[in-house]
Amino acid sequence: MYDLFNSMIDSMVECTRKKKYTADEIASFEGRLGYELPETYREFLVKVGTFKHTDKEFGFVFELLNLESIEEWTESICKASGTLFPELLLVASTTSGEHFGFKATSKLLYVFDPECPVELWASEHLKEYGFKDWLAILLNTKFEEVW
Repeated sequence: MYDLFNSMIDSMVECTRKKKYTADEIASFEGRLGYELPETYREFLVKVGTFKHTDKEFGFVFELLNLESIEEWTESICKASGTLFPELLLVASTTSGEHFGFKATSKLLYVFDPECPVELWASEHLKEYGFKDWLAILLNTKFEEVW
């Protein structure tokens, strides 16, 4: 799956690869947060890395965030609640408003509704996936669907 994802990113002009990570960089990030990221997400960061997909025709942007941006992004989105970070970690976003993230108590990836108050995200979400299942959707639809 990772080879197919790399090929897709490298072959699509709409995609920009941002950064691949080492296991040590990921472990350092996890140490600062105080919890372990899902194994499949860690593998993806090492073998594929982060990227940005821009559909110029429709102006749609999907971005898998760099580790260096995740904490600040999550805090900026969750600042109203003041209680969700680091229990909630947003790792991807779209210009249509959905946020994608992990909960500290789960290994699933959650899709959060921008119209739902952030304070409810700990218990409310649009959809949940195993990370590889979510990657399969991105891969099979070439980003035409992101959840």
